[in-house]
Amino acid sequence: MSVATLHRACLLVFLCSLTACGTKDAERPAATPASGTGFDLATIPMTTDSLGAFPFVDWPASVPAAARNVEAHSARDAIRVIAGTQLLTVEGRLERRGFSIPAGQSTLEMRRHYRDRISALGGVQVNRLQPTNDAAVVVDAVRQLFPADADPAKQLGLAAYDEGQYQYEVYVVRSPRETAWFVVQTSTYSVTVTTLAAPVAP
Repeated sequence: MSVATLHRACLLVFLCSLTACGTKDAERPAATPASGTGFDLATIPMTTDSLGAFPFVDWPASVPAAARNVEAHSARDAIRVIAGTQLLTVEGRLERRGFSIPAGQSTLEMRRHYRDRISALGGVQVNRLQPTNDAAVVVDAVRQLFPADADPAKQLGLAAYDEGQYQYEVYVVRSPRETAWFVVQTSTYSVTVTTLAAPVAP
């Protein structure tokens, strides 16, 4: 076999391998949002540990006292949250805290601070949708939760929500006395955490 013939044979094998890979990628299903619309609070494991003093999760130690803002506090209030792919209204004792991310720290560190501490209480993240999303199917799913002329971000109490900058996370902790809801909103520069404790009906 000549050198030219050998080169042509190798090129043919290489092109065939690319075609096969392309076929596999084409056959691989695209990522889609989790199916199902139901949310059942009873499926969240019950913790037997004390949740501690309300609002249960302390400020990050790196946030100076002067930068800690309590934006809302009420003995009884209601908020809307996305749980699963449903829109729920929950009522109870509420506190909303906000602060700017300290210099030298990242959004990821702030998200992990709350995720780790809420998880340590027995919390589970329950939202399967963001208020907005680049994927059209998710946009449609979220918008179906609200009136046609409503802004999902405003309905959820999120100011100037932008999927490219913000993340919206909803966590639930169930205890025998109360159900704690945490809404953690993080952006490039700031964090807002809403905690609501709903008493368990006797």
